[in-house]
Formats: sequence, structure tokens, C-alpha cells
Amino acid sequence: MATISDIAKIAGVSKTTVSRVLNSEKYVSDDLRARVKTVADELGYIPNGNAISLSTGKTNTLGILLPANDYCYDELVNSILLNAKEKNYRVMVLPSYYETMAEQAYYEMFRMKVVDGLILASTNTPEEITEKLQNYGKIVSAEKLENTDISMIYPDRKKGYQTLFAHLKSTEKKDVVFTLERDPKVSKSSRYKINAYKEYFDEPIENENYFVGIKGFIEGYEWAKQTFSTREIPEVIYTSGDQIAAGVIKALNEQQVYHGQEYEIIGEGNTPYSQSMDFSSVDFRLHEIGKELVEFMLSDAERKVKSYEPQFHFRYD
Repeated sequence: MATISDIAKIAGVSKTTVSRVLNSEKYVSDDLRARVKTVADELGYIPNGNAISLSTGKTNTLGILLPANDYCYDELVNSILLNAKEKNYRVMVLPSYYETMAEQAYYEMFRMKVVDGLILASTNTPEEITEKLQNYGKIVSAEKLENTDISMIYPDRKKGYQTLFAHLKSTEKKDVVFTLERDPKVSKSSRYKINAYKEYFDEPIENENYFVGIKGFIEGYEWAKQTFSTREIPEVIYTSGDQIAAGVIKALNEQQVYHGQEYEIIGEGNTPYSQSMDFSSVDFRLHEIGKELVEFMLSDAERKVKSYEPQFHFRYD
């Protein structure tokens, strides 16, 4: 089997140059790059990921750990993928599906240098374990952690929820319901939303003031169709995603109940759904955060803590 040394010898270049070409790195002339690739093809060279890593000290790959491959992570993941690609980096998406063993397996990959750095979109791992993992490489969280020794670049969801419910209170809204994707027992974001509601209204009651497990367009449609066939439409419905809001609107339209007239609806993401269907939305700026996460991971900075305040797009008079 051909090796990097074989390619270097025939092409008349150093092994470092061959490694740069195989990793699609810069600082190699087009002529030299073409020569190395031609020799590699003629020899039938099959890259060995571990060998490339040893020769460069890097894998040119970032890992992103997330609970599941759900739409709610799409904007963040897509931003990371795009910005990493622009810097000649690959991204390995690592969904745990809420399984502790799966997270531990991914951490072992990180310890073994399969990826150069790890972005934590969300994790249930105790923060003291996350802190220790920093001994093996660079880690950054995309959600707020209590341990400020760990790098974080995240949306300030707690402040966002407080600001939104304060706004609704100031406009004399009284009947407000909201949806959660995950149970507050396991989701910090869900607890933030419940506590913010409690701060400006009353203690929320599940299946009366808030509803758990609503995750997308279909779930939003089915939930609204079932829920509002037996109870009055509230003044405001705040969903945890624009796709969910769009599903709710479809279900209520079928009942000839229209948003902007009989009720207001608020989504999250400020996506084409809310923009084209003209309903309010909270933008947690995940596209910007994804870009800064990649820039930090590839920088020489050892630590960074930065929060992004959400932007509110109110589309009702």
C-alpha cells in the first residue's frame, strides 16, 4: 500500500507538502498540488486519517455534540458547517439522543484526538466532567453553564424569556400559553421559560398554561387542533419555534380562527415562516453564534465567555 513517503519521494517534495495537499490546506502552489495529486492517484493512495493527523498535528475536524438531530438545532448547525467549510474544516455532528453512554463515547473520541475541538450545543453531562475534558483539547458550550471556567458563546435565553413576558404583561395580556420542546426536569431552557412566566404572571400549570413535547410543524398542528377544540383560544400563544407556530396557525385557520384577529402567536427563530406568514418571533441569533463558535475554536484564544441578547420581531400592532 502506498504511503505519504512514497508520494513525497516520487513527486520530489517533502512529506509535509504531501500532507498539506491531502488535507486541502493552503500555501501550496497549484502546479505542486496537481503534481502531488497525480502521483497519489497513480499509486492508488488511500488516505489514512490517523496518519494525516500525526503528520499535521490536526484532523481539521470539529465535533458538535447535540441531544438530537432536531430542527431546533438546524440554524446553529448549518452556521457552524458553513463557517467551518470556509476555513477548510470539516464538522462531525454527534447526536446523543439523550443517552449518557452515547455522550461518553463521543468524549472518548475527543480524548483520542479524532476531532480537534468540541462544540457543546447542549449536554446533560455534569459540568465538572466537562471542565476536566478541557485537558484534552478545546471545548466551548453554545448554552449557558454555571461554571465560568468553561468557554461559552451562547444566546441569553433567560433574559429573552423575561423580556418577552414583561412585554406581554405591559400590553395587558392576561391569557398566555406557551409550548416547551423538552421536560423542564431535563431542560434548563424550559426551566428558564417557566420561571420567567411565573415572574410576570402566575405559577404555570402544565397542560393549562404550558404544554411539553411540541417539536415541529406536525406536532404544532395536531396539538392546536386537539387542544383548542375543547377550550377557548388564548390571547397569546408563544411557541418554541416558528415551525410549531405555523402548524398552530394552520389548525386554527381550519376552525376559521385567525391570528392577528382573534389571537396573537409568537414563534422563535425569525425564519421565513414568521416573515412570510407575518407573525411575531424571537431571534436568538444562532447564525451569528455559530460563526463566532468556529472563529473561537480555530483561534489561539484559550477561553471566551460571551452572551448574545435576542432580537424581538413584533409584527402585530
